Amino acid sequence: MSDETLTRHADLLSRGPSSPETRSAYYSVLSASSSQAVMLDLRFRDGNSHALGYSYLTAVSFNPSAGIRMEFVGHQVLIEGVHLDALYRGLVAHRVSWIQEDFSLSENPDTPSTLVVSRLQFASTSSP
Repeated sequence: MSDETLTRHADLLSRGPSSPETRSAYYSVLSASSSQAVMLDLRFRDGNSHALGYSYLTAVSFNPSAGIRMEFVGHQVLIEGVHLDALYRGLVAHRVSWIQEDFSLSENPDTPSTLVVSRLQFASTSSP
């Protein structure tokens, strides 16, 4: 390997695999140089969390007026909010490591283009 390649790899290792490239109050996206996230951590307003493996994700759909719907084997997640398009792209690329539900219960962002995750819904779809 060239010295340049070794330096680049050393730099990536020093930042760690979860160095965020994009981070907001509501989610974190791993940088393009990092490996994909293994799990998606859902952080709810009440303090509870639930993590799901990306390997069980079967479908993601986005409707700006309804939110993001994620289908996992045995589970379904609905993400409601405003300006969710960047979050959707990160989820499709398996780069989002966590999503945080808004604590203020407000869908009125500071600026017109600010992403807000107003509600996370998690449901089991498996039959007993």
